[in-house]
Amino acid sequence: ETLEALAEQYRLGVVSDGQGSFVRAELRELGISRYFDVVVVAGDLGYRKPDPRLFRHACEQLGINSTGAAFVGTDPERDARASDSIGMHPVLVGYRSVPEELVGVPVRPVRELPHVPDAVASIVARLRTQATHQSVVQPASRQDA
Repeated sequence: ETLEALAEQYRLGVVSDGQGSFVRAELRELGISRYFDVVVVAGDLGYRKPDPRLFRHACEQLGINSTGAAFVGTDPERDARASDSIGMHPVLVGYRSVPEELVGVPVRPVRELPHVPDAVASIVARLRTQATHQSVVQPASRQDA
């Protein structure tokens, strides 16, 4: 239900520390592989979380800018800090609240998976609001007569 709600509005990807054949088989067995446009597996690339290259690779494969993307994970270091390091907006599942000093970066905590779509929607709304407020008008250049 959560993945279905997210996939209706966003392009989704997986970033996993597993081995490619196992991760893809597990996604198929769980019946959820159809929700993901991209599956990035550490075992295929030769580096593991929290290496930011995994997250950057996922964004590149999705054709998106990392600063406009949310990353949903469960680990403050390997998911939240790592995704934040390339400008993504982390959502941590399984937390009622997360003190910033614990993680070191701003995160959006959610207690349970069904709350993830609302958390992602609030990040998207905040990004849209920021984008409209950050438009900068450049003064016309003055030419001396």
